[in-house]
Parts: sequence; structure tokens; C-alpha cells
Amino acid sequence: MEPICKKMRLWKEGKISHTEMEEALETYHQHLCEVRNLLNQRQDRLVMLIQWPDRDWFAEWIRSHTPPPDVRLASPIE
Repeated sequence: MEPICKKMRLWKEGKISHTEMEEALETYHQHLCEVRNLLNQRQDRLVMLIQWPDRDWFAEWIRSHTPPPDVRLASPIE
């Protein structure tokens, strides 16, 4: 949210045009749609995507959170 808030501040201060603000909002909307599409996928696929980029973070997270029952973890988390 911070990037769109920054753009909004610049727009309010008159430092960017209305057109630039519209473009920023459109870009934000596209990113939001991508995130919603990802989150609306099957939970097992989502967990598979989440656990790979940062295995250390995921290993710590999984200690405190129980994944949905149909989720297969990539490898045992120690």
C-alpha cells in the first residue's frame, strides 16, 4: 500500500498529474487482481508456492500455524 499512498500524497501536493495518478491506480488494481487470483487458487497450490521462495521463513511460520489438511508440504519442516 505504501507506493500507492506515496503517489496519492504527490498527487495531492500537485507534483504528479491526474493522468499519472490514474495510471498508478490502474497498476495497483492489476496487482491486486493478481494477488486475489493467487489467493483464490486451491490452498494446497498456494502453500506450495509460498514455501519455496523463503524456506527459513516458512519453516518458522509452520511451527506456529497448522496448514490446511489437504496441503502437502515439500519436505519435512524441522
